Amino acid sequence: MYIPLLSICTLPPQVFYVILQFLGPQPEAVRIQRRTSGDSAWRDWQYLARDCAIFGMENSGPLAWPDSVNCLQFPRDVPFSRGNVTFSVLTPEPNPRPGYGDFYNTLALREFVMASQVRVHLQGQYHTREPHVPVRHRYYGVHEITISGRCDCHGYADRCDTGRSPYRCLCLPESHTEGDNCERCKPLFNDKPFRRGNQFQAYNCRPCQCHGHADSCHYDSTLDPVPGEHFRAGGGVCNSCQHNTTGTVCNQCQAGFYELRPSHPDGCRACNCNTAGTMQADITCHQDSGQCHCKFLNSSNPVGCVPCSCNLNGSLHPSCDPSLGQCECRPRVRGLLCDACAPGSFGLSATGTCRPCDCHPAGTVPGNTCDPVTGQCVCKPRAGGRRCDACRDGFHSLDRDDPLGCLPCQCDPRGTVNGICSMSAQAKLRSGWDSLSPRRRLDHNPASLLRRLLNRTTDGCHESSGHCVPAPVATAATLSVIKTIT
Repeated sequence: MYIPLLSICTLPPQVFYVILQFLGPQPEAVRIQRRTSGDSAWRDWQYLARDCAIFGMENSGPLAWPDSVNCLQFPRDVPFSRGNVTFSVLTPEPNPRPGYGDFYNTLALREFVMASQVRVHLQGQYHTREPHVPVRHRYYGVHEITISGRCDCHGYADRCDTGRSPYRCLCLPESHTEGDNCERCKPLFNDKPFRRGNQFQAYNCRPCQCHGHADSCHYDSTLDPVPGEHFRAGGGVCNSCQHNTTGTVCNQCQAGFYELRPSHPDGCRACNCNTAGTMQADITCHQDSGQCHCKFLNSSNPVGCVPCSCNLNGSLHPSCDPSLGQCECRPRVRGLLCDACAPGSFGLSATGTCRPCDCHPAGTVPGNTCDPVTGQCVCKPRAGGRRCDACRDGFHSLDRDDPLGCLPCQCDPRGTVNGICSMSAQAKLRSGWDSLSPRRRLDHNPASLLRRLLNRTTDGCHESSGHCVPAPVATAATLSVIKTIT
């Protein structure tokens, strides 16, 4: 018969002892098997028997390899009850197992002790073959099964969490390892390859020197001068250097940056070289000082820099910002070259001053200022003049609330010449019409008509009232007529 499988855990631990304690007589032959996962094949682990010939094997035969399986012969003095069957995986007696003294460096032996499930077969029985023994005593009474092992933490943990499946090793902080079995180095600790610890030495993972500018690194044996030693030199290469750095250990600035600062969040500063002033439009600079590779002003390269060209009237001095070319302007003066007046002023003078626009609020479009050179304000449609302080021809009564600026003259076309007003808002009347009312004709007395005309000083309508007035037509012929009449 066999004892049903004993499931230890999903992730196989290292098992060192299997102990069976019987209440009654113990079996004459025991076969122990193991497997490392639920779907793997069962493999023989150890045979124990009164006489190993039952398994076709010699009694307590030698072990040729670390994972060899033999049959151990039971001792002669087997008790009637409370007997123990013990399988010690790594015991040196009676036959030493190869690799026992160098467990951590013997891969085959480390794999031989791995088991997640155990199965035990029992055969025969001591002290029950005599005729006087009742049949009712011929049974197996198993009191206790002990399986002793430990979590496989590669030598980097002293505790593990078996309350979860698979179990998880609690890796020691100083080991810089991670994983359920502490089976790999943390991302920034790969200056040497991962190495299992042993009973004599912990080979803690070693940090890469990435100066705080990378999140991970990898080991490159070609860069390690002594790849066979764990505590000397190293071959760590930083992955994806950040903060404008480069190099195997992020110890250099990228092109266009300088002044590497270890562990500083910015890493390297930008050169900010102006390609117009550098040799062959070079963006790089000295790694320590940040000095760009500037052009030289000589016969072979005469255009290294552009002159400031600051306006002498509007700037405080002829020098400008070496990077942007901005001149330092006088008050109320603007522009890269300080050659324009600030909004609200115009007419930069030789003394460096600007005149205020002084736009008339009644005739200027709200929210606008004047031209910085001419001083012309932005007038409403019916307003005119530099300051927009007068009505255009044909309009009168400048009004701030009028979106058009002025009112039309509305002179009667029958009594005015061409039916329009002049720029002064005065209309030219036809002959024989009254100036105060162009709709009323004058008398036909030539002398009276001429005197009326000559008494009017301007033509068109009045700029404020809108009254139309006649225009005097005083020619030499007219004056002679008047003289003759009078």
